[in-house]
Amino acid sequence: MHKKILVLLLIFTLFLQWNGPVGAANDTLLESISSSGNQSNSFSYESMVSGNGRYLAFSSDANNLVNGDNNGIIDVYIRDLERNNTECISRSSSGSLIGGYSPSISGDGRYVTFTSMESGLTSSQIFLRDRILNITKIISLNNAGGVADGDCGESAISGDGRFVAFSSWASNLVSGDNNGLSDIFIRDLILNTTKLVSIRANGQQGNFESYNPSISFNGQFIAFVSSANNLVNNDNNDAEDIFVKDMVSGVIKIVSLNNNGEQANSYSSTPSISNDGTRVAFSSMADNLVDGDNNSRRDVFVRDLVYNITKRASESSLGEEVRMESSNSMISGDGRYVAFESGNRPPQVSAASPGHGWLYSNPKNQISQASALVPGDIIDSKDIFVKDLFTGDITKISWSVNGSEANGDSYEPSINYNGSVVSFTSWASDMTNNDHNEWGDIFANGVLVSNPEFKLNGYLTPLTLKAGQWVKVIASTSYPAKSVVALIKGVKINLSFLNGHWEGSYKVPAGEKVGKQNVNLMAYSFLANDSCLLSFNVISTPAKPSNPVIKPVVKPVIKKQTILNKIKSNIPIITKPIIVKVSKPVSTNKPVKATSTVKTASGADLVKIISNIVFPKNIGVERTLITPEYKRYVENLVKKKDYNSLAVEVYYWNIFNYVSYKSGEASKKAGKTGNFWDFWDTTMFHVYGYSNLALWAIS
Repeated sequence: MHKKILVLLLIFTLFLQWNGPVGAANDTLLESISSSGNQSNSFSYESMVSGNGRYLAFSSDANNLVNGDNNGIIDVYIRDLERNNTECISRSSSGSLIGGYSPSISGDGRYVTFTSMESGLTSSQIFLRDRILNITKIISLNNAGGVADGDCGESAISGDGRFVAFSSWASNLVSGDNNGLSDIFIRDLILNTTKLVSIRANGQQGNFESYNPSISFNGQFIAFVSSANNLVNNDNNDAEDIFVKDMVSGVIKIVSLNNNGEQANSYSSTPSISNDGTRVAFSSMADNLVDGDNNSRRDVFVRDLVYNITKRASESSLGEEVRMESSNSMISGDGRYVAFESGNRPPQVSAASPGHGWLYSNPKNQISQASALVPGDIIDSKDIFVKDLFTGDITKISWSVNGSEANGDSYEPSINYNGSVVSFTSWASDMTNNDHNEWGDIFANGVLVSNPEFKLNGYLTPLTLKAGQWVKVIASTSYPAKSVVALIKGVKINLSFLNGHWEGSYKVPAGEKVGKQNVNLMAYSFLANDSCLLSFNVISTPAKPSNPVIKPVVKPVIKKQTILNKIKSNIPIITKPIIVKVSKPVSTNKPVKATSTVKTASGADLVKIISNIVFPKNIGVERTLITPEYKRYVENLVKKKDYNSLAVEVYYWNIFNYVSYKSGEASKKAGKTGNFWDFWDTTMFHVYGYSNLALWAIS
């Protein structure tokens, strides 16, 4: 039930947000074409869309996408979705084409990395193309500038363009690399340094191969696949796992776990990490990552690294399992959407890097018997889907131009920061009109619009004060920011995100001169920045502001207080164990009250307290749904002595009971006896604005 509350609250909030789901089928356009609109004369694949959704990088064996392409090998291209221009990226600084594959693109589309074996090289290397300066350089180097002495595989550039993670069999990129295996490395393009990623903080290097990196926006977190069993303790499943390395702390975590912390019982692959590094999407053959996984197929999962919760993304909007292969997932930068391919593909060989290929098989005894992910989908073909992790909705992208099943397989999706643009490869010829080249092409789905304006708003309280007093800086942004900073007379204040806005405080130094003090406020998002100038006045006499600073009062006890009053007040700062009891209402028509008689010594006690809440019978809800996952979450809060979060949990349950009560009243006035959820919209406005609606991650 708690899960449903938070999800519904979140749905209401996100209805007002700037970012929406990807477009419908008729928003799909063919993009592996030349600037003049000519269709490619060979196979195109490996598309990667930039975070801002404007640029699309892809690999192609065609020789007619740009003039002068006569090198006879695969090249990397960029398609400007706004200006409809196509340019070749895999070229030297002098302009000659050098070939390449496996592209990765920065958030703004300026930098593109790719793998290439340029003429004269003895092994494949990672290259970086600066599209502004028209410079291309090898970046698979050691700290002395030496080129990798072994082949390099996939690369992933951070959204800010500073770091590049890549796999390599080289042994000379860092000292002490003697395992003779593929490892993960990271190159700092500003400091020109290279570090080994697939190594523990104690210096123990992975004892089996690591590959397929994915990197967070600022390069701090790197997800990757590894067969090593020594990167974390007790790795004994004898299978490829998904790991995340924190490059600041040096700590490696295993991602392919279920909610009990148990390892996947089969192999996992294709990790994709969100911009902030808190969520990782991946595919796995394991059947123990979530309850009810009985399809004996690869599924797509998402792991929340903050709350240590794993969910399955490759299921219908109703949570139904489907018996089809789902893989090649990519999560949007904001962590809300997951794009993936799913379906049962007949035997097929598709092109890969030179000298390689993939064979996909589907034995007759594995043809799907289950329902499709969305209505109308023919499950024996490979299609592209997008899962909304907030609402649970799932959308099929790869429809034909007339809205029917496409006549070819689609795979390898890529998704931008806010989920508004999805690119993919498809062999279908009916996704757009006049697709007649009979090759696999690159398509993009979504209406490309200018990014919404990123706007910073801020204010100070109080505006007049004397030396020695505190001024509070409060800020909000038009869409999520990654950081907000205030500069006051050279002092940098990093604001914290609390209850839907950013806060920070500054103490005016003793002896400060009387007069106006400026505050430079700056906000940074993944796509844009903004700033504003604020000011306050320092006076020599005691200030009498109209809006004085109120110091927070520590309240270790939640006194007798009705839920209505609780909603109207702030949640107290808790520094000692909560003393709270939620008792049954004296009648089914009144909200629950909180009293100060029982100490919550364990998570089980809190669950019992929450269970004491009963729903008004006149709204048709007569039982509490306390799930095992939620119980473990509460017990973990107790174990960590996170009393503030525990207080929030009690607060939310009380809010729900209050809304239940108001819903019952609304239903009685309407002369109805329907289900509680029918009246949610009528009453949820009573609590909107008083509660932190961002607690969706534990849903």
